[in-house]
Amino acid sequence: MELNQHEDEVPTSDWWASIRLATVFSIVAGLGAMLLAGRLPETTIVVSVIVIGTMLSWFHLDDSTPSPRAATVRYPRKHRR
Repeated sequence: MELNQHEDEVPTSDWWASIRLATVFSIVAGLGAMLLAGRLPETTIVVSVIVIGTMLSWFHLDDSTPSPRAATVRYPRKHRR
């Protein structure tokens, strides 16, 4: 009994795009935090970075997630002898 393995593969997100996004966001967040230090409370800066980073990652994952497809019925293959 053998199932078609190609249909069971789950597409993964683009890891390099995620790493690039995280790197760019970290640099921008660090520069922004340095510029706002002393003008805004530290808690406000930290919470803002967390909220913006989370929203950005959600949008990134939304764009890289494939659209759902209809379920298929899989029957085992019969071997001919």
